[in-house]
Amino acid sequence: METMNVNDIQTCDHNDYVVYCQNHEKILCLECALSDHQNCGGQKAKTLKVAAQEQVQKFEEILQVCKDHQNQCALMQQRVANQVGLEEEILQKVEEQYNNLKNIIDEQKDNAKNIIRNLESVQNYKPPPQNFTIQTLDNLNQFSGEVEKNIGQMKSFIQQSKYLDILRHRKIIDEYQNQLGQHKVKILQHNSFFQENSRPNIQVKSEVDKFRGFLHDVISFEPDYILAPMRPRLHYFDEDSRKFYIHELQSQTTEGIQVRNADKLPTEFTSIQAQNKIFIIGGEKKDNDIRCIYSNETFVLNEQTYEVVPRASMRNARSGHQLAHLHRKFEYQTKDYIYAIGSKYPDETSKKCEVYDISKNKWTEIGDLQQSRHYHSVTVLENRYLYVIGGRDSLTENPLDSIERLDGFQSLENQRWETIQVINKEMHWTPRDTLGSFALSDSEILIFGGDYGWISDCFTFNVKSNEIHKCECTLKKPEEFFRSQAVKYNDKVFVIGNLDKDVHVYSLKAQKWFLLDKWFVEW
Repeated sequence: METMNVNDIQTCDHNDYVVYCQNHEKILCLECALSDHQNCGGQKAKTLKVAAQEQVQKFEEILQVCKDHQNQCALMQQRVANQVGLEEEILQKVEEQYNNLKNIIDEQKDNAKNIIRNLESVQNYKPPPQNFTIQTLDNLNQFSGEVEKNIGQMKSFIQQSKYLDILRHRKIIDEYQNQLGQHKVKILQHNSFFQENSRPNIQVKSEVDKFRGFLHDVISFEPDYILAPMRPRLHYFDEDSRKFYIHELQSQTTEGIQVRNADKLPTEFTSIQAQNKIFIIGGEKKDNDIRCIYSNETFVLNEQTYEVVPRASMRNARSGHQLAHLHRKFEYQTKDYIYAIGSKYPDETSKKCEVYDISKNKWTEIGDLQQSRHYHSVTVLENRYLYVIGGRDSLTENPLDSIERLDGFQSLENQRWETIQVINKEMHWTPRDTLGSFALSDSEILIFGGDYGWISDCFTFNVKSNEIHKCECTLKKPEEFFRSQAVKYNDKVFVIGNLDKDVHVYSLKAQKWFLLDKWFVEW
């Protein structure tokens, strides 16, 4: 039958419409529905009432979503209206924190006063009478006056050349010495009495500098860069040109920074990005033409002035170490720490680990590794746990297959490394160094590449079960990664190879590796 278009809806040429065919978007009479649209049953053919009700429901759903958007917008508008200025908000929080400290100090001051008032030595103390030395002092004044009078008289005799008259006074000297001895005995008696009744020595110390440092620990402020979003970037330093190359993953652009004072930098340093800044830590420096020494220096790259700026030095010089960035969030602030782990020098420093507090510009030594190592890999899980994987024994130069873990939420003085008992059922996991790793999830780490026969295979390590399994995916080519930091962006993980400087890309969805030639990123 011929159809006509009414209000953009096709209908059959009958008027007794009872069915709507969703498959053909037609309104039909019962006869047409049974004859021409019998295969459009189920969800595709419905009565007009049901179809109309469903369409009304769709409008209502749209309206509900619109109202939800309205409520969200109104809520945001209300929050903006209620917000005070950023400076006022921060100053208010500072005021609250210092008021809390002041209340604690006032409370401690009152407690200290009560303790002092109740001290037995304070309550029982009775000072000596204020006049207990007056008589002795009067006698001494009289005696000294008499001696001075005689001295004046004898000086007058000398001027008159009456020397015999002076010598006739020699017996007076014995008398004076006798009197002086009596006065001395009296003074000793007074002194003994004074000591027996001396004031108790109660010291009240106030170490202002330590207290100021304590306040800095208790209340700290994060600068503006904490508020800035983290920028996903790759970077590496070209030793020959003395340039830092920084590749922005969002814009796919690369900037080359010619470091003006690159002569300050050691070789073989390790670098890491934290708070959108590049930190350069450790490495090696020439002591003379044939000998190198390890460096304990820390620098940060100033991308505006093209210079490296020195920061606090590590406690231990190190090279062949690995870095990790731990970002912790608290109620009113965030804290960023950089961990320096291990070293290749064959002594006790190869187990040493330190933590750099960026906001305080301060290094703190933490617990030693269980195994001395260098050229290892470090991965942070849940912004809390640090896992050290593989590497090379700094004392024997043998590759390692061990894994250690540290809880970054513990206080620095209590942070200790523990060895994980790895379950290697397939026996595919073998010792290796210069490898790379990153977190696939809060419970799984992907381990890849490295050297012990040019390795391109990959493994997953489950931190819940401690099981390690070989993956089907492999790198497009073998590579070393021990100084590279993996960067996640748009469901992909990017990491620079240490040797060829190509960018290895792992797709989290496809679970496969891809390779970007270094010329693609223009370095």
